[in-house]
Amino acid sequence: MGKRVCGLMIALLLLVGCGGGGGGDEEQMALDVRAKYLAMTGCTARLDITADYGERVFSCQIDLDHTAGQETVLTIQEPELLRGVVARIREGESFLEFQGVSLETGPLSPEGLSPVDCVPYFFREIREGFLSQWGTEEVDGVPCLRLTTSDPEGRAGEG
Repeated sequence: MGKRVCGLMIALLLLVGCGGGGGGDEEQMALDVRAKYLAMTGCTARLDITADYGERVFSCQIDLDHTAGQETVLTIQEPELLRGVVARIREGESFLEFQGVSLETGPLSPEGLSPVDCVPYFFREIREGFLSQWGTEEVDGVPCLRLTTSDPEGRAGEG
């Protein structure tokens, strides 16, 4: 289920990255989005993330501060109980911080995606992944560009 969550977030970030224009050549839109993300040195955003684990759904609002090639900082705004918790992610390591106390959490897990894993995964895939499919779709009534990245060495049709 984590990959579905990441897919939704990616679609929403792509919408922001491409200005949300409808119509036009989807392949060119996909290439334009990738070019914008490759050229950027960083970004900030407020993300509404929903993680659907089947039996339970977790929603949160997170502030993103990303500096390409250096660090991604995610600060929880909602739910209120977790407001101020910070996830600081660098290549190969991550930390949780709250009120000046920091806990090293080790590298992010390659086995699946959590809401925290989605952001660095998205940036890595948009920079390095092989764009194997693209198209437009609506997510909750909002037009989005959908991209699928695949391993160029992997089996055809697998994202």
